[in-house]
Amino acid sequence: LNPLEWDWKVVVSRRWRLPNEHIKDVESQGYRLTLEWRLRKLEAIGTRFIHLLDSIVTIGICCKGRTYSNRLRKVLLKVNALILAGHLQPVLGFCRSHLNPSR
Repeated sequence: LNPLEWDWKVVVSRRWRLPNEHIKDVESQGYRLTLEWRLRKLEAIGTRFIHLLDSIVTIGICCKGRTYSNRLRKVLLKVNALILAGHLQPVLGFCRSHLNPSR
């Protein structure tokens, strides 16, 4: 996807807290935070939306719904629970890091 074709705004951000925190963990937690932000509004329940990520690993585990990594599994369980509870239909799209609007 080419994110330059749309106008974007940052709705949720998170600092990189720990120096030993892996980028895969940060990407997954960012996606979880976005789902939580969406579900704060009642009209978001049962919606379909596009979410851009620049991590193939995060897209893969979220689409499959499972992972062997214990660190990623904790975040993925929360992501899956939010999607089920909110009747959400996310469509995950890949965009290159230098084109990512959230940079």
